[in-house]
Amino acid sequence: MLKKPIAIFIVPTNYSSLKEKGVLNILKDREEYGKFKKIIVIHPFTKKTQKILYSKIQEIHEFKYSFSYNFLRFLLLPVHIIKILFFVNKLCKNMKIDFIRAQDPYVSGMLGLMIAKLLKCKFCISIHADYDKRHLLDPRFGAPKICGSRFLAKQIERLNLGSSDLLLPIRESLKQKLIKNGYLKRKIEVLPHIVNLNHYKLKPNKLFFKKNKISPKSKIISFSGRFSKENYIYDYIKIAKNFIDNNKIKFVMAGDGVEMASIKKIIENDKKLKKRILLLGFVDSQEVRNLRQLSYINLSLMGGFSLIECCASGRPTISYEVEWHSELIENERTGYLVKENDHQEVCRIIKKLITMPKKALILGEKAKKITFQKHNYSQNKNKRIQIYQKLLK
Repeated sequence: MLKKPIAIFIVPTNYSSLKEKGVLNILKDREEYGKFKKIIVIHPFTKKTQKILYSKIQEIHEFKYSFSYNFLRFLLLPVHIIKILFFVNKLCKNMKIDFIRAQDPYVSGMLGLMIAKLLKCKFCISIHADYDKRHLLDPRFGAPKICGSRFLAKQIERLNLGSSDLLLPIRESLKQKLIKNGYLKRKIEVLPHIVNLNHYKLKPNKLFFKKNKISPKSKIISFSGRFSKENYIYDYIKIAKNFIDNNKIKFVMAGDGVEMASIKKIIENDKKLKKRILLLGFVDSQEVRNLRQLSYINLSLMGGFSLIECCASGRPTISYEVEWHSELIENERTGYLVKENDHQEVCRIIKKLITMPKKALILGEKAKKITFQKHNYSQNKNKRIQIYQKLLK
């Protein structure tokens, strides 16, 4: 790739959500330190239609698609996709697009494939989760559906994956699953989940304790992420109940999601549990960093980016031995991997680490070192652009 490429990214999110979450830095990371000539980002399903000039390199186009009734959303989907196709064709009339990257193998993948055919350019799909596992954990919200059907979504997934010039799973475990499902190994490259972790080199703000009325002497056991069944959110409650009379421990849970109302109700209806668990709700990325760095132990039973940040915090992390977790955590060396749903083993490890602060510190520091080596942007900034080079050969 001698010249800087022009690419279109199809991403199922919206700018305002990224801003609210404090993760606009992922837009900057997408530019690969100026290795692109231009990036056009399509957010196909948002609350309003708008154009955002994020930088000299990157522009974002959002398309309103918001209906009160599901049947209208399904009925008008083909019209909406055609509208986006016409827009992209007109926008790129005088450009030579080098490749399209869709950020899921479902509707984004379908739209990306159509645009690639229209513009006669290369097409790739990045795969960010084991969607089958997520669906198993939460049949209602865990994985994408089309017209309410997971079966139909799977057919679209197979079509899109089979039509892609390159498949880009973000983890080795996802690559192995693709190979097992019959996709060609030569058409698969692991697109590393690389993020800017340098803020974890800074000291946390200890005003966090005062702000949230937590004793500085408390040992915080924390969770930060989406309140969803696929993240085993109810297991955190079961674990906390084992420490319900331990006044030295405070469970702090940050985030929001479809299960928040239910979790809040469980805690509100149990006076002892209410004293042991603090629900922060949604907090910005800086507060999440403070929480993780000030925690005695981070719990990330299921995690992607959240697991990376937990391990970068310098504090020990306990996780279930599922999905890709063993790629980052080496059991009892850089954290703990526990058999899925084994709440009692998680509790045993918490009790053990509470009595072994030096071991907890060593585990956290080792995890931080390996996480920076594998995932920090400054150490890995050329890896993704090399993969795009392979796509364009």
